[in-house]
Amino acid sequence: SSLILSFNVSSFLSKYSLSFSIHARGLFVQEKPQEKIIARGYHKFFNLNEREETTLQNLKKNLKFPVYAIEKHNGFLGLLSVYKNSENKLEWFISTKSMINSTYVDVFKKLIKPYLTEELKQYIYEKNITLTFEVIDPIFDPHIVEYSSSQLYFLDAIKNELDFKLDYKAYAYIKNYFKNLNDKIIKFPSQKILNDFDELKELINEINHEKHYEKENYIEGYVIKEISDSPFMFKLKCNWYKRWKHFRSLKDQFYKRIQKLYLENKDIKPFIPQVKATLHFLHEYEFFNFLLDFIQNNDKKLNELDIITLRKFYFKWKNENKEI
Repeated sequence: SSLILSFNVSSFLSKYSLSFSIHARGLFVQEKPQEKIIARGYHKFFNLNEREETTLQNLKKNLKFPVYAIEKHNGFLGLLSVYKNSENKLEWFISTKSMINSTYVDVFKKLIKPYLTEELKQYIYEKNITLTFEVIDPIFDPHIVEYSSSQLYFLDAIKNELDFKLDYKAYAYIKNYFKNLNDKIIKFPSQKILNDFDELKELINEINHEKHYEKENYIEGYVIKEISDSPFMFKLKCNWYKRWKHFRSLKDQFYKRIQKLYLENKDIKPFIPQVKATLHFLHEYEFFNFLLDFIQNNDKKLNELDIITLRKFYFKWKNENKEI
């Protein structure tokens, strides 16, 4: 196709008095023969307490209940839409939130390909929508949460318009279409309704409970979404997830500052206090002690281990080191 598909749409947006950084996240414009939005992702939305509008105090004041609480799966975002090419034929548009050519796009293409029927193509084009998916590939792209197989979680049907709007009728139709396939790859995130602020607080307390720290695998958290065509949304990332994301960066630091020296047969003792001085909590010290033990009893390089694999070693180590 001779069409230009652009993510850098500042010229398009400059006609509107809008914040480019928030509105253009995952906004793809067909520049020829005429400027037209052909795919649209989400407004950028934030974590609890990450911005003024997502503090508990402001949520209590401004959030319109009831709201959806949708389990947030731990992958990357895939966008699927349809456009007319230069020969006036319908063509699939498959991307991530910011790229049309990358290994991530290739992974999404491979997973979604078996479901790309003519019926679906016609429907998406007529409705002028983008379908969003959380793309899970545990081999190519392991994150924090462990998955046993590749999965596509169908999330939303978004209208291909400048302002962020959901199409709930199209969502219901597409969900039904996928459900009828009865397939193992296409899944739907679990969701519940929260009726008031107290129920939101209960959910926050539940997912952040310290009992989850003893679990080898848990969840990333939830997306909270108002029940409206243009909903306010924010993310609840649970403490288990945040802890393991932090441990992942500790692992990388530990590799650079200690394991590399150890592998070169250098004395690591002088560097241990320096690195320990950057730690603040008991769980960090425990993980640090595990890493020290690990590099001395294992020939695996920490920079080559994803955090899921390392976590298995950590829980094994914890069980072996429990006081009898």
